[in-house]
Amino acid sequence: MLHELSHPFANGMPHHPMVPPFQHLFSRRLGDVIRPGGLSVASDVLIAPLHVGTHIDAFSHVGDAAALAGERPAGESLPPLLTRAVVLDCRPAVAAGTHEIGPTELAEAADRAGAVPGAGDVALLATGWERHWGDPVAYAGPVADPPGLSVAGARHLADLGVVAVGADTPALEPASTELGVHRLLLEERRVYIVENMRLSSLLAAGEHDVLFLALPLRIVGATASPLRCVAVTGSGAAACGELLRAAATG
Repeated sequence: MLHELSHPFANGMPHHPMVPPFQHLFSRRLGDVIRPGGLSVASDVLIAPLHVGTHIDAFSHVGDAAALAGERPAGESLPPLLTRAVVLDCRPAVAAGTHEIGPTELAEAADRAGAVPGAGDVALLATGWERHWGDPVAYAGPVADPPGLSVAGARHLADLGVVAVGADTPALEPASTELGVHRLLLEERRVYIVENMRLSSLLAAGEHDVLFLALPLRIVGATASPLRCVAVTGSGAAACGELLRAAATG
């Protein structure tokens, strides 16, 4: 079975207060111009920050200002991801009042899942924040305060060897960590970050060990990319993920 893990891109969808909104505009609609023979052609335009909607952060998204020495390095092209993913359901911890998800909460979620992310895998954190997606202010407004991964939690996942960490929140980490998770994963450990994911379908199906496919746009010099990502479940999906991981790390 195929599970969509990306939110639809649409006008009015949530966006971080520091990021301009997504805009989908029509430069020409059907019927505006009628060609010989009665044919009409529509065309549209996207004005979209790369850090909006379901997207993947490149390593160049953050950097130590003191180490730049006046340079302004460009971004990089982002690779496709095709590997095993483990869904870590952290909703019980969040419901109990945890705001920063650390190693203990991650281990408990892995125990419930019966699966631990390893080298070459993707770790997907479900916090339940996705339920606010239909309310842009509640989801990512100026006073929104979503839970997220702590720096210790990020280090724990990086030590397991994951290639990416995704979550159903606007920024993977809470405001209290002051982008420490981004710095550790992207700059120090070279682990990609995927934000604004749609994980409810996998949770509803009770799927925790899946085959993960994510395709960034091939934008030269980018610090992020909008992302179409899916999970494949069912007979053979997890085994295929294991083989892909072994090939990537072997």
